[in-house]
Amino acid sequence: MAEEKGIARQNINSVTAEEKERRLAALKACRGFSLKSFLPTSENCHFERYNFACGKEKLSVVYDTKAQMLTLTAQAELLERSAKAMKPKPPLHKKKVKPQNPKPQKKVPPPQEKVSASVMRKLRKLLPDAFDLLGEQSKTDLGIGMTDIGNENVKLSDYSVLLVPPYRGLERFIYDLQQAREITVKMIGQAYEKNDSGRHVLKQCYRKKNGIVYSEVMSALYVEYFEKRNFYAHSDNSLSGASRVINDKAAAKKIFDGLCEIINYNAKKLKETGFTISPEKN
Repeated sequence: MAEEKGIARQNINSVTAEEKERRLAALKACRGFSLKSFLPTSENCHFERYNFACGKEKLSVVYDTKAQMLTLTAQAELLERSAKAMKPKPPLHKKKVKPQNPKPQKKVPPPQEKVSASVMRKLRKLLPDAFDLLGEQSKTDLGIGMTDIGNENVKLSDYSVLLVPPYRGLERFIYDLQQAREITVKMIGQAYEKNDSGRHVLKQCYRKKNGIVYSEVMSALYVEYFEKRNFYAHSDNSLSGASRVINDKAAAKKIFDGLCEIINYNAKKLKETGFTISPEKN
């Protein structure tokens, strides 16, 4: 833990994306802490930035998605409190009591895994045609969005932050579909160009190689990603400066539902052509 002019900093290494979400969820649930703003990754930056408030004090949480490192910055006392709140809780060990009439017991998965299976079942029901094409990372991010948006206890001043995980899931889905057809680019947007009407489409070399249906699907998915994800993740710097805050949770849910419809519809189109996610089968 480094300290300078009353401000302390702590790095937490080897934090997976799933563990990061669990730690942040624990912090949000901790009394007194509230999320004030969030800046996601972009095509030019691999850092996620979360700004929390606790009374009059501020806490900065930065997640390095490449190095898988969390960095917490705040006044020393608040930093110690927040780090403690985010620390994973060890499993409880109960004293074993031998029953009078012991019976064979079935193995029960840890609670965090029962929860995961429950979320995955709901996600499969929500995305029946797309589920088998989604990678684990996409399923995790879409599952987080589905859970948080459907949680009546989640109340925010700006619900646009709830849309970041599902659109991150869409970004990974596009990446996985590109990899399945050996479209290797550093950033998913590098595989696209704009047509005469200004719509993003796959570059001509990829369209010619992969056919009409795949090209149409990839265009539809990227247009949704580009228009919505970037819209809510960045400020409007035009002269009008229109607000991009979503203060109605129902509005966020409507956007999420629309995203799921687009993913499922286009996945169904792909599957009807015999498409699979494994490159050797296409």
